[in-house]
Amino acid sequence: MKKNNIKNNGLKSLFNSLSSTSLDELLILEPEQKPATIIFPHGLGTDATSRQEIVIENELHKKFPNVKFIFPQAPVRKVNINAGYVAPDFGKGQEMNSWFDIQWKWEEIKEPLELNDFEKVAKFNDEELKQSIRQINKIIRQEIKKGVSADRIILMGFSQGGALTASMILASKYKLGGFIVLAGWLPNQKQLFKKAEKNNHLNQETPTLFCHGSQDEWVPYWLGKKHYELFKKWEYSVEFITYDSLNHQISTEQIKKVKQFLENILNPQTQLETKIVLPIDQIS
Repeated sequence: MKKNNIKNNGLKSLFNSLSSTSLDELLILEPEQKPATIIFPHGLGTDATSRQEIVIENELHKKFPNVKFIFPQAPVRKVNINAGYVAPDFGKGQEMNSWFDIQWKWEEIKEPLELNDFEKVAKFNDEELKQSIRQINKIIRQEIKKGVSADRIILMGFSQGGALTASMILASKYKLGGFIVLAGWLPNQKQLFKKAEKNNHLNQETPTLFCHGSQDEWVPYWLGKKHYELFKKWEYSVEFITYDSLNHQISTEQIKKVKQFLENILNPQTQLETKIVLPIDQIS
């Protein structure tokens, strides 16, 4: 595996020089010893560096010094979301980093719907979602091959990355250590629950944390809550935390809860120096 050791302030410009069409690109925070791995997919229209910055700014890599952080990069695709009043020109066929295409109109989903009705007005590109799921499973498989136990691998995502994380609860080929869904939802729920049934609901007992702001103006609060309730109905080990007055962002209070959740799973050991590396051919 070829790696470039670089300083944090040079990370973004180097990463942006890479191809924007491949699902195989990763940004990594890698300690000298790594008994655990956290995979943190980004949201729609952002990139891997945005998640890396959250980890560094909130010192998660110092809190969990023996954890390897992987930030997958979604390819650039056309996205047909209509974000409504929040960003009227966002989406509508624009090209941006995206795990899968989203087609919904904010005015049709801002008020609570039954989940069956939601799936009638909100469409997701199933093939692109499957590609992204395969890619996350591929990263997990590579980590296991390197000696990381599956129950020491945690998936954490925000927004569309949270939707991908919620999908992986049902579509992961491995029983993982935990899932964290921040301002996320579950796309194509019927197909994913059918997939989970074939896998005997492999991650039914895996600790899972949902966090959502009550004033989220991108992914409506009711949607995240209803999908949490759906997992609960299927007897998944899920917890839902509401953050009053919070819009579509990651707050300090959420980070505190995330740290607590991770600590319960990982129990970090002696602090080690963490270095930043950018692999060019991380996945074979």
